[in-house]
Amino acid sequence: MNRRKHQPNAEPPAWRSGALLAVFALVALALEARIAWLQLAQGEYLTNEAEDRQLRVVAMPAHRGMITDRNDDPIAVSTPVDSIYVNPQRFPLDRDSIFQLARVTGRDAGELEREITSRMDREFLWIKRALPPAEATKVLELGLDGVGTRREYKRYSPPGEVTCHLLGLTDVDDEGKQGLELVFNDDLRGEPGRKRVRRDEKGRIIEDVEEIEPARPGLDVRTSIDLRLQYPAYLALKKAVQDNGASSGSLVMLDVLTGEVLTMVNQPACNPNDDSERSDLARFRNLAITDPIEYLSFEAGNRIFVQPVNFEKGRLQGFEVEAR
Repeated sequence: MNRRKHQPNAEPPAWRSGALLAVFALVALALEARIAWLQLAQGEYLTNEAEDRQLRVVAMPAHRGMITDRNDDPIAVSTPVDSIYVNPQRFPLDRDSIFQLARVTGRDAGELEREITSRMDREFLWIKRALPPAEATKVLELGLDGVGTRREYKRYSPPGEVTCHLLGLTDVDDEGKQGLELVFNDDLRGEPGRKRVRRDEKGRIIEDVEEIEPARPGLDVRTSIDLRLQYPAYLALKKAVQDNGASSGSLVMLDVLTGEVLTMVNQPACNPNDDSERSDLARFRNLAITDPIEYLSFEAGNRIFVQPVNFEKGRLQGFEVEAR
C-alpha cells in the first residue's frame, strides 16, 4: 500500500503581504481624500440639501376661545386631538400596510388604497381627523413610512343638547357654521402660527427647531345665558312638547329689567358632541330666532305670561317668567 507523504504548506511570498497592505492603504487614502473633498468643496451644498430634506415649516393651530354663560360656566371648549395624514409618495403601497392603516383608523381598505393611489402627485393627504391622542399613538406605533400626526383642536360642549341650538357647531377645521360659533367666529378662532420642525426619514416630527410666528389664541365669549335656568327650561319645554304632541317648540326667557336673554331652548333637540349629527345643519337651526311665531303676552305684577298661539301641531301652555 502506497502512502503519499504530506509536504508542509509553503509560506506565501513576503511581497504578497506587502502588496495587500499597500492596497488597503491606498483605499484608505482614497476614502479620506473623498471625505475631505466632500467636506471642503461640497460641505455647504450637502448641508443645505440635508436641511432642505429634514426641515419643514408647519402651521401651529390656534386655540379657539371658550364660550361661557354669565357665571363663566363653560358652554363650549376646545380639546386637543391628533389628525392622521400620509405622504402618498412615501407610503408603501403593499396590501399589508394598507390593511394595517385601515384597521387602526377604521377606514375601508379598498377606499383608502384608491384615495392614496389617486393622489400620488401630492405630499400630504388627510386620512383621519380629530382622533384622541391615545388612538393616534396606535397609528404611529405601526411604523409605516410616510404616516404622521398633526395636533389640532376639537370643539366640545359640556351642556350638550341643553344649549345645542344656541351654541351651534363648528366644522372639522374648527370654523363656526351655526349659532354663536358662527356669529362670533372671527373673535373665537384666533390666528394660527408657524414653526420650523425637523422630520425623520419617515416624515415624523422629531424636533421643534424654532417658532417663526406664535399662534394667537381666540378670545373668550361670555353670554347672558344662565345655565342654572337653561337646564330646567330645557326639561320643561321637552315635557311640554311631548305632553301636547307638538312637532316643535321654543322657550325664551328674558330679564324684564335689562332685556338680557337668560335662556333659549328648542325642541326637538340636537347634540353638538355627536359626530353623526353634525352633517345635518337643519337640526341645529335655532327655531326661536329663525321661525316666526305669534305670541300672546300679558303682564301681571312682576310676572310676564307668554302663550304661543300658532304652532304647526298641538298647543303649549303659557310659560311664566318672573322678573329678577
